[in-house]
Amino acid sequence: MSVNADTLTRVTAVLAALAVTAVAAMISYEHTVDVVTRHGAAGLTGHLYPVVIDGPLVVASMVIADSARHRIQAGALAWVMLAAGIVATITVNLLSGTEYGILGAIIAAWPAAEFAGTYELLMTLVRRSANHQADPDQNQAVLTAVPVTTPTEDGRSSPVPEPGKPPAQDLEELLDRARVLDAEHRLARDGKPISRENLRRALHTSTDRADRIIKIIRAEARQATETARDTPPEPSLEGLAPAA
Repeated sequence: MSVNADTLTRVTAVLAALAVTAVAAMISYEHTVDVVTRHGAAGLTGHLYPVVIDGPLVVASMVIADSARHRIQAGALAWVMLAAGIVATITVNLLSGTEYGILGAIIAAWPAAEFAGTYELLMTLVRRSANHQADPDQNQAVLTAVPVTTPTEDGRSSPVPEPGKPPAQDLEELLDRARVLDAEHRLARDGKPISRENLRRALHTSTDRADRIIKIIRAEARQATETARDTPPEPSLEGLAPAA
């Protein structure tokens, strides 16, 4: 059974990140409990305090990842809480090693830095996967329907704008470029239409919009083929010339 290289890379990265994060979180937890206990937060409070310090970091990262999945801005608060969580966890771990000098402080702070950094790398992988979705056939839930079209004077279909869709002018400009790219691709590849991913990269647009555009131009291509097939050939004038 063949394994996709991208899938293998992602699985390996996720497993390694989870292992590093788990170990670093355990060490960071012990350091945090030690520091807060020595500074008055004893008992149950001391053991729960690491959640208050590391929790905002995790929540902020998940909010940012979810925002990327929905292609919206995460907001300033999420980034502020992420930065605050990273600074807090590194600071507390740093304090746990100060009694052993500078080297001891650095060694103590390293697990917290690894926890924050590795967790953010994992979230970066999640955000990147959200921005570069897989084949549209495997993501039907995020596809939008092909907009209703109306014929224009040149025989092409012009999309009718729908609520929440991109501006008609912008979409029409992308459609014009997509038609040219598809035509060039068909000429160079013996009639094979351009793929959605190649079209998305060429247009520098989102996956959802590339899906809509490629559906439109392929529907136009099918309509043109059917029209050409149904149109009777023009009568030939050959043989109608008067005899000499």
